[in-house]
Amino acid sequence: MNTTLHHLRRTTLLASLLVALLWPMTSNAQTPASETFEPQAVGATSIWSVATSRVAPHLLPSVELVAHYADDPIELQRRSDSTPITQLVDEQYKLDVGLGVGFFDRVEVGLVLPVVLYQSGNAAAGLPAPNTIDLAEARGQVRFHLLDEQGLGLGAQLTGYLPTSDDAPYQSNGSAGALGSLIADYRSDGAYPWRVAANVGWALQSQTSNALLSTDDRLDVRLGAEATVVPDTVTLLLSGFGRWEALADPTRSVSAGYLGGARVRWGATGLSSTFGAGGSLSGGYGSPDVRVVASVGYAPSNGGSLGLSASSSADGCAGLPEDFDGFQDDDGCADPDNDADGVPDTRDNCPNVPEDVDGFEDADGCPDSDNDADGIADFNDACPDTPGTEKTSGCPFVDEDGDGIDASVDRCPNEAEDADGFEDNDGCPDADNDRDGIADADDACPDVPESVNGVDDTDGCPDEGDSAVRLSGDRIEILERVHFDTARATIKSRSHSVLEQVASVMKANADIRLLRVQGHTDSRGDEQDNLELSQQRAVSVKEFLIEQGVDAERLSARGYGESHPIADNDTADGRADNRRVEFHIIERVRADEGERGDP
Repeated sequence: MNTTLHHLRRTTLLASLLVALLWPMTSNAQTPASETFEPQAVGATSIWSVATSRVAPHLLPSVELVAHYADDPIELQRRSDSTPITQLVDEQYKLDVGLGVGFFDRVEVGLVLPVVLYQSGNAAAGLPAPNTIDLAEARGQVRFHLLDEQGLGLGAQLTGYLPTSDDAPYQSNGSAGALGSLIADYRSDGAYPWRVAANVGWALQSQTSNALLSTDDRLDVRLGAEATVVPDTVTLLLSGFGRWEALADPTRSVSAGYLGGARVRWGATGLSSTFGAGGSLSGGYGSPDVRVVASVGYAPSNGGSLGLSASSSADGCAGLPEDFDGFQDDDGCADPDNDADGVPDTRDNCPNVPEDVDGFEDADGCPDSDNDADGIADFNDACPDTPGTEKTSGCPFVDEDGDGIDASVDRCPNEAEDADGFEDNDGCPDADNDRDGIADADDACPDVPESVNGVDDTDGCPDEGDSAVRLSGDRIEILERVHFDTARATIKSRSHSVLEQVASVMKANADIRLLRVQGHTDSRGDEQDNLELSQQRAVSVKEFLIEQGVDAERLSARGYGESHPIADNDTADGRADNRRVEFHIIERVRADEGERGDP
């Protein structure tokens, strides 16, 4: 009968029972180690058997106890129909004791002592039954943290296999061996961090063979992932692991398994536990149908989070190892951005001085106190990115009207200053320095305003005599009445002087944008006739002011008839007071419109 050694019920590693029967059978037939699940020495820096690039903190020891159960890891099946014949190893209970310590946050040294607490099975085809209690191969480990850059981690690990018993069927190869592995992982931080890791290694071991199996060097591949679901407390775990025996039949030489579960951290005590279950992915030597794992570990830095923690650990950091860059090197934390300016130290030209983030060369990590290098600090520079002068508050000198006054302080940037010794620093030409309505070119006294009193009011010089007009609030008040021909709108010549003074006031006060001329009558006569007469008289006054040089757009006229009396129409004096002309300022230029107001 042809038989084969099959590892797991679903394995594809077959051998001929006939060959086994023809092979010389001895009680000391070689039975190579069958275990495919090898927990790391420091569970805090691993995903069960998958190593990460992280290492234990400097001189802080850790302990990890991993108990695992395997169902039918080695089963003998009939070649023709895969019918089970017997279980060489039926069920197995093991405890892996791991001890580890870190050095300089760059190296981790560990030792794993596997103990078979109980196993059962049967002898067959010249192969022995397993020992009920046994010692498996001890594993010594040295891991190196090589790189951690923006979440990407790289490392390397050397594992040595040391026989601990001369008679340990299926637990030892009988001689020392070594496994060299490269480690790569990627970490994403945040409130719910996660990590993925991969190990690829090559194992050197002495060749072993028996009637059913030959083994030699092997390829070792391990994959793992973890994701935090309860910050600082619960992390989900998933791992896969497999090996390919170099000298075995390539179609029947792969042993692979998987595990899924969770890690629970017990607050800040440094204690953590894992729970998981899995089985076989491809069958093979040492691949059980079912595997169950539980562990408890102690790591002083609470590193069981592998950096997957929103809070700090006992050494001040549950993330990257200390970078020893002269900045806070005693807290055990890597400081990838010493000055916390958002620019990693690897790209920061000023790693200990924060960038000012003002839109100017913010990627170099250095503060720029004077962006435009004009000698004026940015906080005092009105144009921090354009060179200027102190006189122009750090802005470039702009003088479009060519009057020598910078546009930033030139109130009339498109009109050149006349530089006549009068307010020459405001940048505006002063065609009428004294603002008396008489242009300087025609003003005999350009810096002294004309006194508008009817005496030589056009020469620009003050004269003796009282003025008949004054500017009061929102009105131009006249101190004498404007006279018209009876029942007509013709202005009598004796009133020309007072109206000329009103025109002078308007020309001297350019801030008056709109002046309304109001005409009023007494109550004698027809009301409609009075309204029309008052309108005609207001228009006559407006036209007179225009003739005196007042801009027509600054004037309006309106008659009110007898509707707004200010005195008693039953007396002659009252009626005389009601027959009047008033000048009301309707609109003035605001100061924030850039024009000058009253002198």
